[in-house]
Amino acid sequence: MGASRPLQSVNPATGETIAEYQPHDEAYANAAIERAHACFLRWRGQPFAERAQLMRKAAQLLRERKAALARLITDEMGKLLKDGAAEIEKCALCCEHFAAHGGVILADEQI
Repeated sequence: MGASRPLQSVNPATGETIAEYQPHDEAYANAAIERAHACFLRWRGQPFAERAQLMRKAAQLLRERKAALARLITDEMGKLLKDGAAEIEKCALCCEHFAAHGGVILADEQI
């Protein structure tokens, strides 16, 4: 397999290249999968209260960075800025919802 060309993120409205990314090889992908699995194993062992705290922090960070993230969504996908901001708010609300209700959702239930 020869050298791969860089992947480009292109603004659909202007045609401008936003960024270029070098493709990774199979070994890199496999290592990333192994790291992700190790993180999953640690995460599932965390008490729900700790996970909920991190979800609330994620919501806070999304809101703090909403303007920049909305701009990125606009640049990369061509969405209106207000729609990008609405997507970020939806993500923050989901984080808060699962922080508040995840304990019940994840509780063992005999059917």
